Amino acid sequence: MLIQHFSRTEGIDVLAPAKLNLVLEVLGKRSDGYHQVSTVMCPITLWERLIVTPRSSPSISFELELPAGATGDDPAWQIPTDGSNLVVRAAQKVQHALGVQSGCHIRLTKQIPAAAGLGGGSSNAAATIVACMLLWAGWNRRLANTICHQLGSDTNFFLGDSLGIGMMLARGRGEQTSLIAYRPKLAFFLTHPPMGCSTKEVYAQVEQVGDLQKSQDFLAACESGQDSKIGATMFNALQSCASAMNPWIAVQLGLLSEIGCQHGQMSGSGSSCFAIAAQPEKGPESQGEFERLASERGITRAYRVEAWYGESIEQQIGGRS
Repeated sequence: MLIQHFSRTEGIDVLAPAKLNLVLEVLGKRSDGYHQVSTVMCPITLWERLIVTPRSSPSISFELELPAGATGDDPAWQIPTDGSNLVVRAAQKVQHALGVQSGCHIRLTKQIPAAAGLGGGSSNAAATIVACMLLWAGWNRRLANTICHQLGSDTNFFLGDSLGIGMMLARGRGEQTSLIAYRPKLAFFLTHPPMGCSTKEVYAQVEQVGDLQKSQDFLAACESGQDSKIGATMFNALQSCASAMNPWIAVQLGLLSEIGCQHGQMSGSGSSCFAIAAQPEKGPESQGEFERLASERGITRAYRVEAWYGESIEQQIGGRS
């Protein structure tokens, strides 16, 4: 996440990025009902903005702003605004953990579609945890990781680590993260269709389990500095299951292939798909052109984004906490 402004009296302005799963292996089902995974996630330049301002009362209020032209009829923007929203739950958990009587108002400006495999909800939850800690007590990475673990499998990823924020290898159910030092300059074509995917339903269809080989191949490409091999080593074990349930996966992959991209892939449990723009000059000449080509195929959203790497939260706040 990127902290744009931090003041304990005025509030905190923070940008929360989306993510892509460049590798996602399913290693088996755990006794707690979750699946054991090995995944490489990368933050990208598709952002949501949270402004968190302090309140003297203990109440936590939430305000949602949708993208221009977006409506609640579109599943991508059917976001709860009550206590079930991850942002509200994150703030409440920090409040409870710290034992504070202060509250806050949170304004979320949405740009990342829901049910897309892009981690928007998890990213916002992590950003809220950071913002509330800074407002009420000061930064505590250990406590933040504990609360993230309670909220969702991908949430810890968005905290990065004390060395920086960037591409990470995540294991367990996604909460055991380690930063990958290599920071390749990657550009992506990314799409999201009018039909989302249910994470629970997609995982329920998984039968074949992996053995870490895909993750190891990807990490080897990174360690050798061979950017050209990164696309060839990408993998998503959930893609075939999601494709059988959602015909839009194939439509998106077809578009990415038609514009000259190799190694098109689904992110997370879907339904977004992406491909590395290895030769951007051979793809659509502009964002508008890419959106037009996607729209002709009924694909609702299309983005040109890049991998994003940032300073750690500790480095961003300096001595201000």
